[in-house]
Amino acid sequence: MLIILNVSADKLKDMVAANRELENLALKDNLINACRDEMIDDLVEIKDIASRINFNQPDPQDGFDIISYMQSVLSTAYLLDSYLVSSAAASNIQSNMVATLSTWVKNTLIPWVQNMWKTVWPILSKLTTPQEWKVRGSIGNTSFGLGNADIEIKFG
Repeated sequence: MLIILNVSADKLKDMVAANRELENLALKDNLINACRDEMIDDLVEIKDIASRINFNQPDPQDGFDIISYMQSVLSTAYLLDSYLVSSAAASNIQSNMVATLSTWVKNTLIPWVQNMWKTVWPILSKLTTPQEWKVRGSIGNTSFGLGNADIEIKFG
């Protein structure tokens, strides 16, 4: 699992760094540049953590750090996509580049990060121990009468 996470983070970092639309737009827009740099830095951190984890002497902090960096990459990707489709970005930048990059973020970047979570959960289960579980839910209180559920896990 660690090798998969390491390779996935490295590959995604390379994809973000090599995306021409992202690179070109980053030169023209400070927020896009900051998002690009943040995702690259976070993916490097994930790769580094995955490289140093030792299950013989597990450090729960490594698990918490992976969660933090993974969530940061995903949040930054959503921020980037939201910004790209906003009128602020479209008015400052060529719309065809914005559309191409937005499609890449939605169809490649975000799904890739979401799939990385599949390798993160088994790693976290070896590094940390759940201390407390809370499950809340309701039926029929949301739109269309669907149920709503929340799960909260505290690690210790």
